[in-house]
Amino acid sequence: MLTRRAIRLLCAVLTSVYLGLGVLLRSVYLQHNSQHEFTIPVNGRTTTASSSMPICPSALELFDNITSLETMIEKAKDFHQRGGNLISIEKYLNSHVQKTLDNLNIQFVPNGKPAAKAVPFLKEYYKTTKVKRGGYGQPLPGKYTGDNVKKVLMDDRWIDVIEPATSERFLVSVGDVGPECATKMQVGKGYQEKVFCVDHKERAIANVNVNDADTDCNIFSIGSNDQWDFEIEVMAKLPHCRTHTFDCTLNKRGPKNKPKSDNVLFYPYCVGTEKSELPYLNYQKLWENTHTDRPPKILKMDIEGFEYDVLLSLLAAPKEIWPEQIMMEVHTQTRMVDVPWMLRARQAGEISLLFGTLFNVGGYIPVNVKYFKGCYSCMEILLVRALCT
Repeated sequence: MLTRRAIRLLCAVLTSVYLGLGVLLRSVYLQHNSQHEFTIPVNGRTTTASSSMPICPSALELFDNITSLETMIEKAKDFHQRGGNLISIEKYLNSHVQKTLDNLNIQFVPNGKPAAKAVPFLKEYYKTTKVKRGGYGQPLPGKYTGDNVKKVLMDDRWIDVIEPATSERFLVSVGDVGPECATKMQVGKGYQEKVFCVDHKERAIANVNVNDADTDCNIFSIGSNDQWDFEIEVMAKLPHCRTHTFDCTLNKRGPKNKPKSDNVLFYPYCVGTEKSELPYLNYQKLWENTHTDRPPKILKMDIEGFEYDVLLSLLAAPKEIWPEQIMMEVHTQTRMVDVPWMLRARQAGEISLLFGTLFNVGGYIPVNVKYFKGCYSCMEILLVRALCT
């Protein structure tokens, strides 16, 4: 007679086989570039697939409706490939022209008239006044005055806009966010909160309490500061997954508080570039040190500004080992003295270039974003690798 544990294990195996067949059928379908729609039941629900896009099989398992995923991929193309990002940032900078002048007490004095707000006055002036050759080569109908004119004006005319210290620079640079994944899992609370998508197979296995690590599920965690709340909660919620934590900033004795579990592994390395030396390794060498044979399900990091270099190192590695999801905090400011840009703030254009590169090279789209009150310079974001080329 089968025990209750044996029955749970058998159910998990049967569920995995069933789900695996679903992924295989959808993958074959997509590879044939069919334009027709079909449905496959997944874990008691009906998933709709209809695509000629090279959607990653792993992404198919995270969403109920493939049409919504296609829609967001198309929106990402509009934003990162067809000029949407340029329009978004142009509108953002235009909206802060007058605010820049006001903050620096710069006034515009029209010819023969008292000082006025530059932007509304000039908009109305050019709306009602014809100028030669559309204004080409023509001077402004007045001049800027104030002690700070030279700080932001080029040739006493063109304004170098100062971006505000708000999270708006994230909002205009990332593009559309979505779709909602079928199953979300939250780890941590407050500033430590992380959200990621769980595919149907992982959820089914977790529900039957399989304690032995499943080598299909590897999670990379970059940066720890010897704090292990994330790893401990993952152990409780996804006991079959193995977490690989990397941190070269701890002393030579290594971590003192690491959980005593074979499913939590520690490596005294940080991510660097191709030419880096120990304890810095590029992403590919970091992956090789884990001795896994497949890409991680999730790459998690909160490394105070170093994320830009880590992501470039990742995209320089073979695409076969890119993570299925990237869960990270992105910063526009940092106090880390080893970060080359630590004396300034990242601009909206730089953030847009980062997410454009992640989509255009890696196929990653944002599916969840969170902003924290009191931290305008940070954004928690979840990216899913949607396109595999």
